[in-house]
Amino acid sequence: MPIEYLSFREQVRSAVRTSIVTGELVPGKLYPISQISKKLEVSATPVREALADLGHAGLVDIVRNRGFVVRELTVHDLDEILELRLMLEVPAIERLSGHVGPADQAACSEFVEICRLAASRGDLQGFLEADRAFHLRLLEALHNKRLVQIVDRLRDETRLLGLPNLAREYQLVASADEHEQLLKAVVSGDENVGEFISKHVRHTRGIWAGQAE
Repeated sequence: MPIEYLSFREQVRSAVRTSIVTGELVPGKLYPISQISKKLEVSATPVREALADLGHAGLVDIVRNRGFVVRELTVHDLDEILELRLMLEVPAIERLSGHVGPADQAACSEFVEICRLAASRGDLQGFLEADRAFHLRLLEALHNKRLVQIVDRLRDETRLLGLPNLAREYQLVASADEHEQLLKAVVSGDENVGEFISKHVRHTRGIWAGQAE
């Protein structure tokens, strides 16, 4: 299979996932394949492939010969997701604190810069992808692939309806800067790193979700 084709599939998956997470694609509404193809200026094939991936991840339901529907999540669902993320990520980061090697630090630092650049441009998709990459790469330093997979899945299920407003108001940079602060805290072994990652993750049910914190 050509590399270019795989790239289209991955880019479509990323774009649709971002639209779902930020609420651009609303739950319960039927979206035809042609609508996504036209918007992203690609053929229907990579869209179908990407939607199959998202369906397997539980984000959408495929309606044969018609399109797809975004799965609906209740407020309770989203609160459960936050609770699980806190249960997993806070102790994981505390365990990692003070034990980040040079290679892991360098990789995470690169994603910090990519995230900051995307934030400065108001590039919501780029911001979310870099944010995801940073957090998952940091967790990878623990060498527990199941932890990374579970957190990745929970991130997919999160809804961040407040992010488009933050992007329009150029307030994403402050959120992006938190990644650098978090990385420094983990690398230095800061005793308050648990509180820091907890506050950062709670943004997903606060300002990132369009709510007060």
